[in-house]
Amino acid sequence: MSQEPLASEVRADLHMLYEACVADLAFFKTQQWSVANYTLLVYAALVGASEFAKNAPSFIRGIGVVLVLLIMLMAISLLASLHRSIKVRRARLEAIRAKLSAEFRAAWGSMEKERDYLRPIAPLTSAVIIGAVVAATFIYYGPLAK
Repeated sequence: MSQEPLASEVRADLHMLYEACVADLAFFKTQQWSVANYTLLVYAALVGASEFAKNAPSFIRGIGVVLVLLIMLMAISLLASLHRSIKVRRARLEAIRAKLSAEFRAAWGSMEKERDYLRPIAPLTSAVIIGAVVAATFIYYGPLAK
């Protein structure tokens, strides 16, 4: 015979899951910014290192460009994975909120949230791609002002 959980146990479970989802969201968003920041930092390091090989044959400079492209693909993959995780946690939060008390939902609804038309994934991915193009150009052709 299965025993139904008590209302207080369900409320405690929902509260625990809610807190975990909120913490996960904060962590994933921070990680997105860290991935983008460190990617741009690695691009800058590769451009700086390419200054030592400015007289090297184009094959050697091409290796630097390939490295930039590989780093860009890894960063975009990580950003997309984090974005999917954020979407899952947001969906979980919506499901949890629907099960919480009417008082909680009324308080939550009093702060109507505007629709996010530009999620951080778009500008972060754009920065990674634009940074890769700029870095690859500087690595292969050198600084534009000579």
